Amino acid sequence: MWLIIKSDESPEAKLFSSIFRQEVNNLTAFAIVELILGDEDSVSVTGTHSRISIDLRNDFIQEKDEKAVRFFVAQKIFLANIKRLEIGEPFIEEILANKAVAKAGYEDALVYYYYTLISKMRKNPDFEEFMLLNVPWLSLHGIDDYDSKVFLKALSRFDYSKKYEPAVAELFGLLKGDIKGQDIMKAVKLYRNLYARNQV
Repeated sequence: MWLIIKSDESPEAKLFSSIFRQEVNNLTAFAIVELILGDEDSVSVTGTHSRISIDLRNDFIQEKDEKAVRFFVAQKIFLANIKRLEIGEPFIEEILANKAVAKAGYEDALVYYYYTLISKMRKNPDFEEFMLLNVPWLSLHGIDDYDSKVFLKALSRFDYSKKYEPAVAELFGLLKGDIKGQDIMKAVKLYRNLYARNQV
């Protein structure tokens, strides 16, 4: 594997690139891995070439929170692998990547990352924020049921529209499982229909 890192010499860039070098062996499917540290967050894959761009203004990186950054690194690496499935919906890709991250031994870091992230969120979330609130319990369901239930229970502390829950019930029913193949495509269709039909 050929690793290319493009960054400045800032402490934030050095921290991220150092942790990335330690974890990058999980990207065994790629011949070329390009890491770009700057002001954009994206992951793209072309054949055996993956390009991971990181916005160094991320709060966890700015605070030099190594535990959160280690999860963030692992998530981006596994997300590159998930991108090969050509799902096209970041919400679903994030959950699938998180499931892989948790199964690979980064479960504690995942819990820490999302607990910290959610603790900073406002108490009256809109629909996009509501969806983010559900990412950790969906990611951990069937892998770490204790922490999955803790995150699910935490939803009660937020004042969101009650119409959200029935709108996402079928989608979440799929995403909490170990989905693959046709179930992924069904989840994508359900996700897109949420917006197309103005259900939320």
